[in-house]
Amino acid sequence: MTTKTKPHVKLKKEKTGILSPFATKIINEFQNKQNPPNKFNNFKMPEQFGKTPTITTDSGAVFDNNSLPINSCGQINQSELKSLVNSYFMGYPAYSILSQNGILQNIIQSYAQQCVRKWVEIKSRSNSKDNKHDKIKAIHKRMEELKVKDNYRLATEMMVMFGGCKMYHKIKGDDLEDEYLTPLYIKQKVKKGDLLYIKVVEPLYATPLNFNTTNPLSENFYEPQEWNILTTTLHTSRLCHFSYNYVPTLLKPVYWFNGMPLIQLVLSYLIGFENVRKDIINVVSRYNINVFSTSLDALLNYDGNSTFQDGEDCYSRLKLAQAIMSNFSIFAMDNNPEAPETWQQFNMTIAGLSEILSQNAELVCAACRMPSIILYGTSPKGFNSTGDVELRTFYDLISSIQEANLLPSLQITFNLIQMDLFGEIDDDLFIEFNPLWTMSELDQSQINLNTMNTDVGYATAGIIATQEIRQKLAANPKSGYDNLMSDVQFDSLMDEMNEEEKRESQNDSNTSDQ
Repeated sequence: MTTKTKPHVKLKKEKTGILSPFATKIINEFQNKQNPPNKFNNFKMPEQFGKTPTITTDSGAVFDNNSLPINSCGQINQSELKSLVNSYFMGYPAYSILSQNGILQNIIQSYAQQCVRKWVEIKSRSNSKDNKHDKIKAIHKRMEELKVKDNYRLATEMMVMFGGCKMYHKIKGDDLEDEYLTPLYIKQKVKKGDLLYIKVVEPLYATPLNFNTTNPLSENFYEPQEWNILTTTLHTSRLCHFSYNYVPTLLKPVYWFNGMPLIQLVLSYLIGFENVRKDIINVVSRYNINVFSTSLDALLNYDGNSTFQDGEDCYSRLKLAQAIMSNFSIFAMDNNPEAPETWQQFNMTIAGLSEILSQNAELVCAACRMPSIILYGTSPKGFNSTGDVELRTFYDLISSIQEANLLPSLQITFNLIQMDLFGEIDDDLFIEFNPLWTMSELDQSQINLNTMNTDVGYATAGIIATQEIRQKLAANPKSGYDNLMSDVQFDSLMDEMNEEEKRESQNDSNTSDQ
């Protein structure tokens, strides 16, 4: 007698709506990964900011009271501030580490190189080229000996990287007694041969001292009068101060009385660009969607009998599949021996990834105010521009940086070099940066042609004389005739030629008489 047995049927568990312990763990891990703790929350303003100062009667030192904390931001919610301002002073060691990033280093180098690319020109206000030529030539030679161009390029790098720096001009004898602590009056204290070298100092080594915090009407309100360079204290006039991206008075001590580093402003946009770039690499390296069919009751549904190990077993199988699967490998899966072999693959589209990357790259350019042709070497897709307007705008920005951030210190260097060479400052000489944007030869020739037609019309009508046109051509460096002689030189030459003709005619007449 044979007995037939019914096949074992696995009963389906009823869904309770309660997640299993393992599913809860996985969800928590995913949420922590998606929302990492914000570093901004760990940042605290120094306690002395935003408080009313009081002065002690004994020492006169300034202390602060808790009267107006900086965290009182009016009607603006703190979370809104954090969403708009996601950068803060990270410290000069952190900025030094960030400068090793390829894109940030490109930003630093591009600003510095563009600021000194066409360098400077020394001119005379009286346009007297003859008697000033030797002086100008000597100044240029001394600037090359002191490596002025290289020092100002390095100072610009530090402005972008750190927000500012100091430049020190070594004057002979300034380290004697307390000379460092006295103001530097160039005309009185610098003589011939006194300028020895120029040194750029990183802000990490410059500590501000002796600044007023009690009277906003004071000339030195939050303006340090002395600086400590490690073990040496100097009067502020003995240093050239470079600062970029002005910060409010409330934040000046945070930034060590320098400006806000440009790489700090770009950092959040660069992080977004780097994340998108890495995600695109991951998508391209594995653009398949893998589907694993199994019973998820033990994994997700908690009915009182499910254990944590049930979920761990299933999760281990998924992790194994993830570890060995890629576009260049094959994953083997167990199958019913009686069922035919199957091969399943679901592909995701990768269209639009280049546009997403270009848009994030464009945000980095917008943050550092630099055209993509300079930052990346090429225009990413989607920018839809020829590049000429962007370059012109960037050159205008560089010109404003030269005028506002470099020229004041460069004027001090220029005066010191004159005192070092000649023992006096020639007020007729001045220094200025050469423009970065220049017209093409074709455009300049067209302008000169139009100017010529206009001058000829005025001369024909008798409004101006041809000699006035000649003077105009000689005074215009872009006319192509700026080497013409002046009226005095021309008259002198004509007089010499007339005298020479008279002497020759007289000699001829004497010879014929004989």
